[in-house]
Amino acid sequence: MSIEQHTSKRGTTALHSGQTPGRSDLTVRGLIDRLANWDMGFVLPAVLVMVMLVIFPTLYALAISLLRWHLTEATPPTFAGLGNYLFLFTETRFWEALGFVATEETAAPYVHLPLTSDHLDLAFHRAGTLERPMLVFADDDMPTRIAALRERGIAASRELPRGLDPGANALLEAPEGTPLLLVTPPAD
Repeated sequence: MSIEQHTSKRGTTALHSGQTPGRSDLTVRGLIDRLANWDMGFVLPAVLVMVMLVIFPTLYALAISLLRWHLTEATPPTFAGLGNYLFLFTETRFWEALGFVATEETAAPYVHLPLTSDHLDLAFHRAGTLERPMLVFADDDMPTRIAALRERGIAASRELPRGLDPGANALLEAPEGTPLLLVTPPAD
């Protein structure tokens, strides 16, 4: 096996016969040659530290989060899938720790579970309300606003959550695809 010398801007690299200069990096020998020429020698320690301190722990935490594992019991872990996340997002203690207060589920103007805070209000919608997340805007004068939008040629979607009156509520779609639900709050 003959070895040729290949000179480039990066320096001299030894090539085995039959290799092209561009393909030498894909072999183990090519990687060793690059390390010997200090092309990757300075970067490799940083990459190894990044893998050990960031990537591996993140992947390990993700893998553990998919298990049901009671540390107080002497039982082996079982696969829970996304059940842990479902439990987390439906648990009121989690939301209260983030500053949200869960209130009772309301049916007006559509079925949802409101979470309120000092700065932001969120709501969870039942499955089948809308197949994707939506932004909801409520105003007592919403029918007038919807009529003004229709006069300007902005068409509302025919898809509305169950039970909403199309005359007083509308579903618009933002240019990037986010649904915007315009609702009239129920009279108190």
